[in-house]
Amino acid sequence: MAEIAAQYRMLADASASLFGPLVEVAVHDLEADTMAYIANPMSPCGLGEPSHFRSLGMPGRNGFTGPYETTNWDGRRPKSVSVVLPGAPAVMLCINTDVSSFDTLCGTLEIILKPAARRRW
Repeated sequence: MAEIAAQYRMLADASASLFGPLVEVAVHDLEADTMAYIANPMSPCGLGEPSHFRSLGMPGRNGFTGPYETTNWDGRRPKSVSVVLPGAPAVMLCINTDVSSFDTLCGTLEIILKPAARRRW
């Protein structure tokens, strides 16, 4: 597992730092079905814990799975995409974006952009 973390750690860290606190990037060891590395963790999952990646299904024609939505342990709504990376060892990179913070923003925009009711004088 240490090989995997070293090989893809910079990619995960760079991706997570680009999007700040809204993004978690996880590297899964596909052979062991475990979490190999997590940049900016948003969940209580730890290294070496089961990945549960098989529940995602097979990648689509585009070579990746998603975007798909789930519910995080604390009720937040992450939108995710997962891609199996080429080479050995077999790893999958998952980018999980917390989109729940946009729900309030969308509600506010709907109020602002909603056409005003016409008044009859």
